[in-house]
Amino acid sequence: MNKNRLNRKSPRSPAQRSAPFLVIVSLLALTSMVCQCTPGANPSANPNSNGSLTDAEEMQAVERANEVYHQSMDPDGVADMVQLLNYLGSDPAFEAYGHSSDGSVWAQLTNGRQAVFLATSREVVDSSTQPAAGLAAPVPIAMQEVQVANDLVSSGEGSARLLTDNEKLELPSNDLVLIMNGLTSAYSFDSRKIGDWFDLMEYGVVSPSTGVQVEDLYFKEKGNQYGVFILATHGGLGCREIVNKQCTVPLALLATNTLVTEENKNRYADDLDARRLVYVGSRDFPGNYYAFTETFVIKHMLFPANSLVFLYSCSGSN
Repeated sequence: MNKNRLNRKSPRSPAQRSAPFLVIVSLLALTSMVCQCTPGANPSANPNSNGSLTDAEEMQAVERANEVYHQSMDPDGVADMVQLLNYLGSDPAFEAYGHSSDGSVWAQLTNGRQAVFLATSREVVDSSTQPAAGLAAPVPIAMQEVQVANDLVSSGEGSARLLTDNEKLELPSNDLVLIMNGLTSAYSFDSRKIGDWFDLMEYGVVSPSTGVQVEDLYFKEKGNQYGVFILATHGGLGCREIVNKQCTVPLALLATNTLVTEENKNRYADDLDARRLVYVGSRDFPGNYYAFTETFVIKHMLFPANSLVFLYSCSGSN
């Protein structure tokens, strides 16, 4: 059962909440360590792929690849991405696959849908040991300032941009706060403490106990508008555009806690076909889950004026 906390209180004047609100701005700078976003590194076409794929074959292929991904992990939870890539090249359900610049591995099924297996280590992968896999070293994590982040989310209602350090903000036009935490307790993200702080500042707080669910992200369709959206989850890079089996544009994605089931697969078919949703594998969750991508944000999410989006995730600024 989804138990939400929702507190609606009387509106406040800007003077009552402007000072504490700026605390979030300083925190945003601390979570902007991201991988420099470059196209997928030397992806490979799969000569073994077949041109047709049934629904059952699709599900089985994603499950098999996820099993290889998890079985390749050492005691510290670091996956052998070379082993995974070699497997993808042998499975006819996948027509192309590659190693993204953040260390993740993406794989395109023959029906055009995509699966991404998130990086479990920031170490450079030695491509010389497996030249057939077409690996290249991931770019080291670094602060980045890219113009694409300033105008990525633009759908007629406005645009999103990265904050600069110590930037002062106008207050959101909506007092509702949505806090989603899709991480395990192994990560130092205390969503309850953050929610209590917003309660103290007299914001209305919604904090689902079910983590990050795809259904809760359809803001436009559900008419939900949040002045502040705080999301803690795993993130990575897939491939947005594939030309001649080569990745030309990376695809930023954030993991959810929604399991892949036959029912969900039918429910989200359109978003899977458009790569607004992709299948995702992560170290902490052995099952098959969905991740939402930058194109999902453009299609389904809407924020009121002066909103603040705070992402606690790898590759979040992408």
